[in-house]
Amino acid sequence: MNEDKSCPIELAAQLLIDKWSVVILRDIAFFNRLSFRDILTKNLENISSSTLSSRLKRLQDLNLLTRKDDLHHAQKRLYYLTEGSIQLVPMLIQMAIWTSKFRNPSVEILNLLEPIMSENNSHLDRMIEGLREIHLLGQSKDPFWWRALTT
Repeated sequence: MNEDKSCPIELAAQLLIDKWSVVILRDIAFFNRLSFRDILTKNLENISSSTLSSRLKRLQDLNLLTRKDDLHHAQKRLYYLTEGSIQLVPMLIQMAIWTSKFRNPSVEILNLLEPIMSENNSHLDRMIEGLREIHLLGQSKDPFWWRALTT
């Protein structure tokens, strides 16, 4: 692919418009699923292990994920967002807002995402900063830490 000759929308589509890549980024960013096993077993869409493996590799090749050894388990690898993928999070939220208006997505998932789907950009800004703390600075947080942003 000759990126410097590509339309930016077409290039983004080639890089990102793959169901599994977006779902993996969602699982890591919103649900704090950092290990292969967590993504595989807790994924709502039932991704296969071979598909997960190939997409994780592709996301690393695109510099949207980094892989690090888990300090607590010698054989476990953890996947972290890069600054580039953290900056995709607002777009993922906009996708959720769009589908909530024009389609019928899961109400349970919408309820989970509600704090960051609000018109209040400070919630999103705080979430982005929290993602940077986790993924770029290595700080630990519990899953769903971002739900407290409205308090």
